[in-house]
Amino acid sequence: MARSGDSDRSRIFLRGMSSTAAAVSGATATGVILVVAGLVNTRLGHPAQALILVVPVVATAVVGGRHAAAAVAVVATVSFSLLLEPIGSPRVSVAQDVVALVVFFVVVFLIGMLVTSRVEALRRVERHHAALLRAVSHDLRTPLASIQAALSELEDTELHTQATRRGLATTARREAERLERLVGNLLSLARIEADMLVPNRQAVDIGELIELCTTRLQAPLHDIRIEVSIADGLPLVRADHALLEQVVTNLVENAARHTPPGAGIQIVAAARDDQLQIEILDEGPGMTPAELPVVFDAFRSGANPGTSGVGLAICKAVVEAHGGTIDAGNREPCGSAFRVVLPLA
Repeated sequence: MARSGDSDRSRIFLRGMSSTAAAVSGATATGVILVVAGLVNTRLGHPAQALILVVPVVATAVVGGRHAAAAVAVVATVSFSLLLEPIGSPRVSVAQDVVALVVFFVVVFLIGMLVTSRVEALRRVERHHAALLRAVSHDLRTPLASIQAALSELEDTELHTQATRRGLATTARREAERLERLVGNLLSLARIEADMLVPNRQAVDIGELIELCTTRLQAPLHDIRIEVSIADGLPLVRADHALLEQVVTNLVENAARHTPPGAGIQIVAAARDDQLQIEILDEGPGMTPAELPVVFDAFRSGANPGTSGVGLAICKAVVEAHGGTIDAGNREPCGSAFRVVLPLA
């Protein structure tokens, strides 16, 4: 079993260092290798020298990124030219050595880029796992604590009236439904990342679906007014009912988190040009210019308490899996607007 210290060192290793510091370190290591290789030049052939000079490029790619690796690849190529005849001079034979140097540079450069891509992918996975752990440890703990508290109170039947017990049971049920939605979002995210999100298409009545969502959310969002406007004669859309229900629910819950008590949320559905459009409009403060480009990113910083930070990312993936689009913007004078467009054909 890996020790926690090993895990900490692994995380520090994956964080890397600044590009400049890594390039300087890599160039220094290349210089040391050049000196050592020059001292034992009679014992090492050019293939061995070339392989040794690849090492600092790979190390730089791991800790410093692609720009630092590219810089060290240039230094390694110059160093390799100094090991060719005449030794210690950058002069080379055009007929033979230039080809070797070009091939060497291309190889070490590509190795550096491949290593960098792999390390960056590992860092993204590490950040994703850390964000997922935060979501699970915080967002799932909140409804669980509420359920546990309500059930503990219900156990003591002598201290509460029937109305109080009914209220506690309602609280437990609402928190269980909230927990179910959070878990559902995390499971959907896993399906999306595993490229296993395949809509089970069927004829869906959007008006009926929106009514179902708003009915379920009416109790937890009792202090927010929800207005629904469904165009007459709205055609059916071929889509996955459960996935679209998750999209509408996530968008309404997101709007509710940014809408002050007593304010309203509007849900508008209409058909335009062989497309179905669903708009979720809130009366909150709107989004800043910095938030707009990343609003559909999973685990984006500043995610509100009570959400795993993946709801909008799931909405985007589900809508795109149906061949549609989703965008976000601000309303005048205040508020946010999310629009889902799905093909009817």
